[in-house]
Amino acid sequence: MGQSLSQEEINNRASSVFSTFSENFNNVGIDESLLTYSGMDSAAKLEDFSFQLLSEVGSNIPDYLEKLGSALVDVSAVPNSVGIGALIISIILQICFIATKGHQSLGPSTVDLLRRIFAEEKSSEVRDLMEEYLKRYRMHLRDDHLLIVETTRLEQELSFQLTRLKNSMLLEGHMNSRALKQWANGAAFHAQMLIHVARLKKKQGSGLNSARDAAYSAINTYEKDLSHLLERYKAFRISNLDCFIYAGWVCRITDKETGEKHYYGYEGYCYVSSEDLINYMFTRDRRIIELKSYFSDLQKNVDVLISQQGTFKFQKS
Repeated sequence: MGQSLSQEEINNRASSVFSTFSENFNNVGIDESLLTYSGMDSAAKLEDFSFQLLSEVGSNIPDYLEKLGSALVDVSAVPNSVGIGALIISIILQICFIATKGHQSLGPSTVDLLRRIFAEEKSSEVRDLMEEYLKRYRMHLRDDHLLIVETTRLEQELSFQLTRLKNSMLLEGHMNSRALKQWANGAAFHAQMLIHVARLKKKQGSGLNSARDAAYSAINTYEKDLSHLLERYKAFRISNLDCFIYAGWVCRITDKETGEKHYYGYEGYCYVSSEDLINYMFTRDRRIIELKSYFSDLQKNVDVLISQQGTFKFQKS
């Protein structure tokens, strides 16, 4: 273990171990449902999702349509179905699907978005505000004025709670995977709320510039905050991961954050230190890469995202 290794050799060792235990080393990325509806193809993603559900409904289409009619009033034309609007419509579609079929559809469930992010957290102001917004949006789905009012009110409250959560990690020593995951997803959700306000104001023909500036400023701030948080998180993960060789041929990886232990055979070529392993994770893990690029991608595309306007039209075939 005292031999000098090239970076390529270190990466090869880290890759061997990481490919086996990657799910246990990292769970701080942006939730897949948020990623799906954050980009410039959100309307197309919603349409694809609707077709998928419809194909699974099969002979239960009349019942499904009845439930959609109760939830959406007019299923033939739902406004503002891009970005966070598309996310919320997808949740409504899936709720109606579950009520019709009695089980989840294939793929990641938009309905379970908050449960995946917050698990069984007993108290979380960020979660409560996100859940409240999902409810209020559905209540005012077709009223752009009230949507702007409610989104503005709740984004301000969410912004404050995200600042508190960030400071608890950076200033109060409460860094951990759970907190970072909640902050990252809450910040992504908040950014989408701000983009949607600007989108609605552009549609109304007034207040676009200030709303656009607010969205851009928040996204820029979150990009910088994330850089600091990831730097601190990286140090936290290195210090909480213990790689230990014993019995001459077994390496035990202990995650002190979760208490989990993982074992793999050590034959003189696959040992990797905690620092090497976490360094590899930060450069190669898909979830970390997506997280690192999320806010920078939004910042580049703010104007295009705000310009998106779309009406979801339910197609029976």
